[in-house]
Amino acid sequence: MPRTIDSLSPKQQDSQPNGSGAGDVYRPKDSGPIAGSVVKPVGANEPKEKSLKGSNYHSGDTAEKVRRRNITRKLTILGIVAVVALIVVAGVSWYLSSSAKTKDKTKSQEVAKQSLAQLEITKNLSDQDKIDFYKQAGAEYAAAKKVGIDPDPSSANDNLALSMLVGASPSAEKSAAAVKQFIQNRLDMVKQNGYIEGYVYNFWFGNTAITWSSATKIPNVGSTQALAEDKQYASDKAESARQRLQAGLVSSAQLVSEIEQDPRLRLIEDPNGSGRFAMARPKQVSLSKDTSGNQQFFDALANTQSVGLSNLLTRSYTSVYDTTKTPVEAGYQIVQTTKLVVGDSAIQAYEDYLKQSEAWQW
Repeated sequence: MPRTIDSLSPKQQDSQPNGSGAGDVYRPKDSGPIAGSVVKPVGANEPKEKSLKGSNYHSGDTAEKVRRRNITRKLTILGIVAVVALIVVAGVSWYLSSSAKTKDKTKSQEVAKQSLAQLEITKNLSDQDKIDFYKQAGAEYAAAKKVGIDPDPSSANDNLALSMLVGASPSAEKSAAAVKQFIQNRLDMVKQNGYIEGYVYNFWFGNTAITWSSATKIPNVGSTQALAEDKQYASDKAESARQRLQAGLVSSAQLVSEIEQDPRLRLIEDPNGSGRFAMARPKQVSLSKDTSGNQQFFDALANTQSVGLSNLLTRSYTSVYDTTKTPVEAGYQIVQTTKLVVGDSAIQAYEDYLKQSEAWQW
Protein backbone atom coordinates (compact mmCIF):
# COMPACT_ATOMS: atom_id res chain seq x y z
CA MET A 1 0.00 0.00 0.00
CA PRO A 2 1.33 3.37 -0.78
CA ARG A 3 2.71 5.24 2.32
CA THR A 4 0.90 8.34 3.47
CA ILE A 5 2.62 11.55 4.25
CA ASP A 6 2.34 10.78 7.96
CA SER A 7 4.17 7.56 7.54
CA LEU A 8 7.18 9.43 6.13
CA SER A 9 7.67 11.51 9.38
CA PRO A 10 10.16 10.35 12.08
CA LYS A 11 9.13 7.72 14.51
CA GLN A 12 7.05 8.86 17.41
CA GLN A 13 9.65 8.10 20.04
CA ASP A 14 12.27 10.11 18.16
CA SER A 15 10.07 13.16 17.91
CA GLN A 16 9.38 13.51 21.65
CA PRO A 17 10.49 16.79 23.20
CA ASN A 18 13.72 16.70 25.32
CA GLY A 19 11.78 18.13 28.22
CA SER A 20 8.63 17.04 29.84
CA GLY A 21 6.68 20.29 30.05
CA ALA A 22 5.36 23.00 27.78
CA GLY A 23 7.95 25.35 26.42
CA ASP A 24 10.70 22.78 26.42
CA VAL A 25 13.07 23.22 23.55
CA TYR A 26 13.12 20.44 21.20
CA ARG A 27 16.59 19.00 20.77
CA PRO A 28 17.03 16.13 18.35
CA LYS A 29 19.30 13.40 19.61
CA ASP A 30 23.01 14.09 18.94
CA SER A 31 22.14 17.33 17.27
CA GLY A 32 24.97 19.33 19.07
CA PRO A 33 24.68 22.45 21.14
CA ILE A 34 21.85 24.81 20.85
CA ALA A 35 22.70 28.06 19.27
CA GLY A 36 23.47 30.79 21.88
CA SER A 37 24.26 28.37 24.78
CA VAL A 38 27.61 28.40 26.61
CA VAL A 39 29.71 25.31 26.16
CA LYS A 40 31.98 24.35 29.14
CA PRO A 41 35.07 22.38 28.29
CA VAL A 42 35.63 19.12 30.01
CA GLY A 43 37.24 19.61 33.42
CA ALA A 44 36.42 23.33 33.62
CA ASN A 45 35.17 23.05 37.24
CA GLU A 46 38.33 21.28 38.52
CA PRO A 47 41.12 23.28 40.27
CA LYS A 48 44.07 24.28 38.14
CA GLU A 49 46.62 22.82 40.62
CA LYS A 50 45.00 19.39 40.72
CA SER A 51 47.89 18.02 38.76
CA LEU A 52 50.30 18.74 41.69
CA LYS A 53 51.04 15.62 43.64
CA GLY A 54 51.87 14.92 47.29
CA SER A 55 50.22 15.45 50.64
CA ASN A 56 51.44 19.04 50.85
CA TYR A 57 49.10 20.14 48.13
CA HIS A 58 45.48 20.99 48.78
CA SER A 59 42.59 22.26 46.72
CA GLY A 60 43.14 25.92 45.85
CA ASP A 61 46.88 25.91 46.85
CA THR A 62 49.48 27.62 44.77
CA ALA A 63 53.15 26.70 44.55
CA GLU A 64 54.03 29.75 46.72
CA LYS A 65 51.62 28.65 49.46
CA VAL A 66 53.07 25.16 49.44
CA ARG A 67 56.62 26.53 49.65
CA ARG A 68 55.72 28.74 52.62
CA ARG A 69 53.99 25.84 54.35
CA ASN A 70 57.09 23.69 53.96
CA ILE A 71 59.31 26.43 55.35
CA THR A 72 56.98 26.93 58.33
CA ARG A 73 56.96 23.19 59.01
CA LYS A 74 60.77 23.01 58.88
CA LEU A 75 61.11 26.01 61.19
CA THR A 76 58.69 24.41 63.64
CA ILE A 77 60.72 21.20 63.67
CA LEU A 78 63.96 23.13 64.13
CA GLY A 79 62.38 25.09 66.99
CA ILE A 80 61.31 21.89 68.73
CA VAL A 81 64.80 20.43 68.29
CA ALA A 82 66.36 23.62 69.66
CA VAL A 83 64.09 23.61 72.74
CA VAL A 84 64.90 19.96 73.43
CA ALA A 85 68.61 20.71 73.04
CA LEU A 86 68.36 23.63 75.47
CA ILE A 87 66.57 21.44 78.00
CA VAL A 88 69.28 18.81 77.71
CA VAL A 89 72.05 21.39 78.03
CA ALA A 90 70.34 23.00 81.03
CA GLY A 91 69.97 19.61 82.66
CA VAL A 92 73.62 18.73 82.12
CA SER A 93 74.73 22.17 83.36
CA TRP A 94 72.59 21.83 86.48
CA TYR A 95 74.00 18.38 87.16
CA LEU A 96 77.59 19.52 86.70
CA SER A 97 76.99 22.62 88.83
CA SER A 98 75.32 20.59 91.55
CA SER A 99 78.11 18.04 91.45
CA ALA A 100 80.75 20.77 91.62
CA LYS A 101 79.03 22.40 94.61
CA THR A 102 78.89 19.05 96.38
CA LYS A 103 82.58 18.45 95.75
CA ASP A 104 83.43 21.97 96.88
CA LYS A 105 81.43 21.51 100.07
CA THR A 106 83.07 18.16 100.82
CA LYS A 107 86.54 19.53 100.14
CA SER A 108 85.98 22.66 102.22
CA GLN A 109 84.63 20.60 105.08
CA GLU A 110 87.58 18.20 105.04
CA VAL A 111 90.11 21.05 104.84
CA ALA A 112 88.44 22.76 107.80
CA LYS A 113 88.53 19.57 109.88
CA GLN A 114 92.18 18.92 109.03
CA SER A 115 93.16 22.48 109.95
CA LEU A 116 91.23 22.36 113.21
CA ALA A 117 92.92 19.06 114.09
CA GLN A 118 96.34 20.72 113.69
CA LEU A 119 95.67 23.50 116.19
CA GLU A 120 97.60 23.16 119.44
CA ILE A 121 94.44 23.40 121.54
CA THR A 122 93.11 20.13 120.06
CA LYS A 123 96.20 18.06 120.85
CA ASN A 124 94.96 17.05 124.31
CA LEU A 125 91.33 16.47 123.34
CA SER A 126 89.91 12.95 123.25
CA ASP A 127 88.54 11.53 120.02
CA GLN A 128 84.97 12.17 121.15
CA ASP A 129 85.86 15.72 122.26
CA LYS A 130 87.36 16.39 118.83
CA ILE A 131 84.13 15.27 117.16
CA ASP A 132 82.15 17.58 119.46
CA PHE A 133 84.68 20.36 118.82
CA TYR A 134 84.22 20.04 115.04
CA LYS A 135 80.45 20.20 115.40
CA GLN A 136 80.62 23.35 117.53
CA ALA A 137 83.34 25.29 115.70
CA GLY A 138 83.48 23.74 112.25
CA ALA A 139 81.01 26.06 110.52
CA GLU A 140 82.65 29.24 111.83
CA TYR A 141 86.11 27.98 111.00
CA ALA A 142 85.13 26.98 107.43
CA ALA A 143 83.59 30.41 106.81
CA ALA A 144 86.62 32.19 108.30
CA LYS A 145 88.95 30.11 106.16
CA LYS A 146 86.95 30.96 103.05
CA VAL A 147 87.39 34.69 103.75
CA GLY A 148 90.95 34.43 105.07
CA ILE A 149 90.67 35.25 108.76
CA ASP A 150 91.04 31.75 110.22
CA PRO A 151 93.61 30.90 112.90
CA ASP A 152 96.63 29.38 111.14
CA PRO A 153 97.88 26.11 112.70
CA SER A 154 101.42 26.91 111.50
CA SER A 155 101.45 30.29 113.26
CA ALA A 156 102.95 30.28 116.74
CA ASN A 157 101.21 33.57 117.52
CA ASP A 158 97.79 32.23 116.51
CA ASN A 159 98.26 29.08 118.61
CA LEU A 160 99.40 31.16 121.56
CA ALA A 161 96.37 33.44 121.28
CA LEU A 162 94.04 30.42 121.20
CA SER A 163 95.74 28.83 124.19
CA MET A 164 95.28 32.01 126.20
CA LEU A 165 91.58 32.06 125.27
CA VAL A 166 91.09 28.40 126.24
CA GLY A 167 92.84 28.67 129.59
CA ALA A 168 93.47 25.69 131.80
CA SER A 169 91.76 22.31 131.41
CA PRO A 170 90.83 22.49 127.71
CA SER A 171 87.58 20.87 126.62
CA ALA A 172 85.55 20.67 123.44
CA GLU A 173 83.35 23.54 124.62
CA LYS A 174 86.24 25.77 125.70
CA SER A 175 88.22 25.07 122.53
CA ALA A 176 85.22 25.82 120.31
CA ALA A 177 84.53 29.03 122.22
CA ALA A 178 88.19 30.06 121.82
CA VAL A 179 88.10 29.55 118.05
CA LYS A 180 84.86 31.52 117.74
CA GLN A 181 86.26 34.38 119.83
CA PHE A 182 89.47 34.41 117.80
CA ILE A 183 87.47 34.68 114.56
CA GLN A 184 85.26 37.40 116.03
CA ASN A 185 88.34 39.42 116.97
CA ARG A 186 89.53 39.26 113.38
CA LEU A 187 86.09 40.21 112.10
CA ASP A 188 86.29 43.29 114.29
CA MET A 189 89.63 44.17 112.65
CA VAL A 190 88.07 43.78 109.21
CA LYS A 191 85.18 46.07 110.17
CA GLN A 192 87.49 48.80 111.44
CA ASN A 193 90.45 49.27 109.08
CA GLY A 194 91.16 45.78 107.80
CA TYR A 195 93.11 42.67 108.68
CA ILE A 196 96.54 42.22 107.05
CA GLU A 197 99.12 39.44 106.83
CA GLY A 198 102.52 39.16 105.26
CA TYR A 199 106.27 39.02 105.76
CA VAL A 200 108.89 41.58 106.61
CA TYR A 201 112.50 41.12 105.45
CA ASN A 202 115.27 43.09 107.18
CA PHE A 203 118.66 43.71 105.60
CA TRP A 204 120.72 45.37 108.33
CA PHE A 205 124.04 46.91 107.53
CA GLY A 206 125.11 47.69 111.07
CA ASN A 207 126.68 44.40 112.07
CA THR A 208 130.23 45.69 111.81
CA ALA A 209 129.73 49.38 111.10
CA ILE A 210 127.58 50.28 114.10
CA THR A 211 128.59 49.63 117.68
CA TRP A 212 127.93 51.34 120.91
CA SER A 213 130.14 52.48 123.68
CA SER A 214 129.71 50.58 126.88
CA ALA A 215 130.52 53.76 128.74
CA THR A 216 128.24 56.26 127.00
CA LYS A 217 125.63 53.72 125.73
CA ILE A 218 125.45 55.75 122.51
CA PRO A 219 125.71 54.07 119.06
CA ASN A 220 128.99 54.70 117.32
CA VAL A 221 129.20 54.53 113.55
CA GLY A 222 132.40 52.91 112.37
CA SER A 223 134.59 54.00 109.52
CA THR A 224 133.02 55.47 106.41
CA GLN A 225 134.47 52.63 104.33
CA ALA A 226 133.10 49.89 106.61
CA LEU A 227 129.68 51.49 106.59
CA ALA A 228 129.70 51.86 102.79
CA GLU A 229 130.64 48.20 102.33
CA ASP A 230 127.93 47.01 104.72
CA LYS A 231 125.32 49.18 103.02
CA GLN A 232 126.26 47.93 99.58
CA TYR A 233 126.11 44.31 100.72
CA ALA A 234 122.68 44.80 102.30
CA SER A 235 121.38 46.65 99.24
CA ASP A 236 122.54 43.89 96.88
CA LYS A 237 120.92 41.21 99.04
CA ALA A 238 117.68 43.15 99.27
CA GLU A 239 117.39 43.73 95.51
CA SER A 240 118.21 40.08 94.78
CA ALA A 241 115.61 38.91 97.31
CA ARG A 242 112.95 41.14 95.80
CA GLN A 243 113.60 39.86 92.29
CA ARG A 244 113.56 36.22 93.42
CA LEU A 245 110.27 36.72 95.27
CA GLN A 246 108.66 38.33 92.22
CA ALA A 247 109.88 35.50 89.97
CA GLY A 248 108.71 32.83 92.42
CA LEU A 249 112.24 31.44 92.79
CA VAL A 250 112.09 31.44 96.58
CA SER A 251 109.28 31.12 99.11
CA SER A 252 108.70 33.59 101.91
CA ALA A 253 109.71 31.09 104.60
CA GLN A 254 112.86 30.10 102.70
CA LEU A 255 113.92 33.72 102.32
CA VAL A 256 113.41 34.40 106.03
CA SER A 257 115.61 31.43 106.84
CA GLU A 258 118.36 32.63 104.46
CA ILE A 259 118.37 36.14 105.91
CA GLU A 260 118.48 34.93 109.52
CA GLN A 261 121.47 32.73 108.79
CA ASP A 262 123.51 35.54 107.22
CA PRO A 263 125.66 37.16 109.96
CA ARG A 264 126.27 40.28 107.87
CA LEU A 265 122.54 41.08 107.82
CA ARG A 266 122.23 41.41 111.57
CA LEU A 267 122.25 44.58 113.60
CA ILE A 268 125.23 44.35 115.90
CA GLU A 269 124.53 41.07 117.72
CA ASP A 270 120.74 41.22 117.70
CA PRO A 271 118.59 38.71 115.77
CA ASN A 272 117.61 39.82 112.28
CA GLY A 273 113.91 40.09 113.12
CA SER A 274 112.57 39.04 109.70
CA GLY A 275 109.42 36.93 109.69
CA ARG A 276 105.68 36.71 109.34
CA PHE A 277 103.20 39.25 110.68
CA ALA A 278 99.41 39.15 111.13
CA MET A 279 97.70 42.21 112.55
CA ALA A 280 95.07 44.88 112.21
CA ARG A 281 96.00 47.17 109.37
CA PRO A 282 97.24 50.40 110.95
CA LYS A 283 95.52 53.65 110.15
CA GLN A 284 97.41 56.41 108.42
CA VAL A 285 98.76 58.39 111.37
CA SER A 286 101.83 60.50 111.94
CA LEU A 287 104.64 58.51 113.48
CA SER A 288 107.11 61.37 113.51
CA LYS A 289 107.85 60.71 117.18
CA ASP A 290 108.37 56.98 116.62
CA THR A 291 111.64 55.77 118.15
CA SER A 292 111.38 52.12 117.11
CA GLY A 293 112.53 52.70 113.53
CA ASN A 294 109.33 51.14 112.18
CA GLN A 295 107.67 54.25 110.78
CA GLN A 296 108.12 53.26 107.13
CA PHE A 297 106.88 49.75 107.92
CA PHE A 298 103.61 51.01 109.42
CA ASP A 299 103.21 53.59 106.65
CA ALA A 300 103.59 50.85 104.05
CA LEU A 301 100.85 48.75 105.70
CA ALA A 302 98.52 51.71 106.11
CA ASN A 303 98.85 52.66 102.44
CA THR A 304 98.66 49.21 100.85
CA GLN A 305 95.49 48.42 98.92
CA SER A 306 96.42 44.97 97.62
CA VAL A 307 98.83 42.12 98.16
CA GLY A 308 102.36 42.42 96.82
CA LEU A 309 105.85 43.74 97.54
CA SER A 310 106.78 47.19 98.77
CA ASN A 311 109.67 49.24 97.47
CA LEU A 312 112.97 49.16 99.28
CA LEU A 313 112.43 50.89 102.63
CA THR A 314 115.00 52.31 105.01
CA ARG A 315 115.22 51.14 108.61
CA SER A 316 116.60 53.19 111.45
CA TYR A 317 117.85 52.01 114.78
CA THR A 318 117.67 53.58 118.20
CA SER A 319 119.71 52.02 120.95
CA VAL A 320 117.88 51.27 124.15
CA TYR A 321 120.92 52.65 125.90
CA ASP A 322 120.77 55.99 124.10
CA THR A 323 119.15 58.47 126.44
CA THR A 324 118.82 60.95 123.58
CA LYS A 325 116.89 58.41 121.52
CA THR A 326 118.68 59.46 118.36
CA PRO A 327 117.75 57.20 115.40
CA VAL A 328 120.61 55.98 113.24
CA GLU A 329 120.11 54.70 109.69
CA ALA A 330 120.87 51.03 109.99
CA GLY A 331 119.26 48.88 107.31
CA TYR A 332 116.89 48.22 104.42
CA GLN A 333 113.54 46.51 104.52
CA ILE A 334 111.02 44.90 102.18
CA VAL A 335 107.37 44.37 103.19
CA GLN A 336 105.42 41.62 101.47
CA THR A 337 101.64 41.69 101.92
CA THR A 338 100.12 38.25 101.36
CA LYS A 339 96.58 38.87 102.63
CA LEU A 340 94.37 41.91 103.03
CA VAL A 341 90.78 41.50 104.22
CA VAL A 342 88.82 44.72 104.54
CA GLY A 343 85.37 46.15 103.92
CA ASP A 344 81.70 45.24 104.18
CA SER A 345 81.96 42.84 101.26
CA ALA A 346 84.30 40.61 103.28
CA ILE A 347 81.91 40.62 106.24
CA GLN A 348 78.99 39.74 103.96
CA ALA A 349 80.99 36.94 102.35
CA TYR A 350 81.72 35.47 105.78
CA GLU A 351 78.06 35.61 106.82
CA ASP A 352 76.86 34.08 103.55
CA TYR A 353 79.31 31.19 103.73
CA LEU A 354 78.54 30.65 107.41
CA LYS A 355 74.88 29.99 106.51
CA GLN A 356 75.98 27.36 104.01
CA SER A 357 78.50 25.64 106.29
CA GLU A 358 76.04 25.51 109.21
CA ALA A 359 73.88 23.17 107.12
CA TRP A 360 76.71 20.67 106.68
CA GLN A 361 76.89 17.49 108.70
CA TRP A 362 79.84 18.09 111.00
